[in-house]
Amino acid sequence: MEDEKAVELAEVGQPSKTLRPDFDKGSDAPEKIVVICGSAGALQCFLNFANQLPSVSPAAYIYMSHINQSGPTYLRDLLSLKLTLPIHQVDRSMPLQSGHLYIPSQGTDLIVDGNFVRSVDHDPSYYFTPSFTRCIETAVDSFRDQILVSILSGRLDDGIPALQKVFEVGGVTLVQDPEEAPYNSMPVEALRRDHPDCIRSSKDIGKEIAKFSEADEAKRMPGES
Repeated sequence: MEDEKAVELAEVGQPSKTLRPDFDKGSDAPEKIVVICGSAGALQCFLNFANQLPSVSPAAYIYMSHINQSGPTYLRDLLSLKLTLPIHQVDRSMPLQSGHLYIPSQGTDLIVDGNFVRSVDHDPSYYFTPSFTRCIETAVDSFRDQILVSILSGRLDDGIPALQKVFEVGGVTLVQDPEEAPYNSMPVEALRRDHPDCIRSSKDIGKEIAKFSEADEAKRMPGES
């Protein structure tokens, strides 16, 4: 059926809770991390589901975009008009908080270090600025299997090389339906080179992220015994 075209490879599940041994967990520190990555055409896709992200949640959210900012706070100001989540544009080091959304500052990379998120100089070994791949890799190092990465519309393949690392630790990958994405290179590359857990239209991605954020029990991925 046409309605079933948003192919479900598996229900987005929640792996077992294993944080890094030296993870410094404060009262508002998240137990999980959600990294949402999109380039060309992704902003409207993100806005289609962003208000479905639960503000009372054990997860912190990061939105990574290659959007050309016309001013230093352009993206933050735009998102603030649409979302109810607290939004932080990271221009230094700050603690991650559950139910908060973090975005990079213009011209810098954003990395996750334990329960902190940091704005750092761009590493030229990563082609794109900000580097989705670098952000995902550091988030995996800090949160292990308590990570969900969502790949939205975009050109080329930023972030895709890090998805294998997400798979290896037991994290979750959620991909926008390539047939819906305005620019489908990133979703297509994620499907071609990784092991995504499910494919969804942009209007349903938020629901799956909410399931991941709120789930307590582990659910096995396709092919696991």
